[in-house]
Order: sequence, then structure tokens, then C-alpha cells
Amino acid sequence: MLGLRSSLTTRCFLTLRLPRRPPRPPVVRLLTVQAVVGAMDELLHRAVPATQSYGLREKTRAPAEGQCADFVRVYGGLANAAERAELLGRLAQGFGVDHGQVAEQSAGVLQLRQQPREAAVLLQAEDRLRYALVPRYRGLFHHISKLDGGVRFLVQLRADLLEAQALKLVEGPHVRI
Repeated sequence: MLGLRSSLTTRCFLTLRLPRRPPRPPVVRLLTVQAVVGAMDELLHRAVPATQSYGLREKTRAPAEGQCADFVRVYGGLANAAERAELLGRLAQGFGVDHGQVAEQSAGVLQLRQQPREAAVLLQAEDRLRYALVPRYRGLFHHISKLDGGVRFLVQLRADLLEAQALKLVEGPHVRI
């Protein structure tokens, strides 16, 4: 009897008609260019490891795996080639080689070559110059390659960069392959 009574009660509630509300319009979130650029910059600052001084180069902490995975996830979620090209351009331009450091190290090497010194001093100065010539984004790519599917992602990223160059979406010496 209880089962019968509960089904009758349910029927009464189901037949009760409420006035209909007008349907809500879908929420459309338009991101401004500044918001997208700000989000890209924030992502890159989190994901790209800072360049350590030459003396601490062996003790550089790897970025958290989650930060690299965030970069992969966000890049994969970008809707079109123009957005991907914008992110790659920002990565290359903002996280490349520190030209001031390169100039300083190369001046040091030139100065040491002109003075008679031990070979070890010159070799160390050359090593410092080589270290200064490594772009910051290389650390990000190195850590992405260790993720599951990371190498496949990097190959796709390179293909996207080549496509962006062919479509003239990104140009300049900082994005040459």
C-alpha cells in the first residue's frame, strides 16, 4: 500500500503545472585581446623556468610537472592558428636569450683572448658565453619532453610554428627555425 500511495503522490506533483520562465539567454563570454594576452603572459611566466646564474646552473630547479602540463593543455586548447602563433611569438620574444648577458660574456671572452692567460680561464669564459646563449624557453621544452606524449606535443608545436610562418602569422628573427 505504501508503494501505491507514493506513486499517487508523485503523480499529483508531476501534474502540477508551474508558470514557465522565459529561457535564459546563453552566457557568452567574450575575452578581450588584453585578457588573452595577459593570460598568455601569466602562463609563460609560470611555466618557463628562470635562468639561474652560471654558478648555480647545475642546481636549477625544474618547473613543476603541473606547470609544463598547464602549458601543454592551454596551448592545445587554443582555438586557431593565430592564437597559437601569438603564444609562440610571445614565448620566443620574451623568454629567449638575454642579449645583455650575451654581450657581457662575449666582451669578457674577447678581452681574455687579447691578454696572455691560462687556457682554463679562457675556456671557462667561453663556457659562460655558451650558457648565456641558451634561451630560457629551452628549459620548458626540455621538461615537456619528459611528460607522457611530450615529444609528440613538441613535434606538433614545431609544425604549428612552420604553418604560422608560412601564413605570415608570426615573423621576425626570434621565431626562425
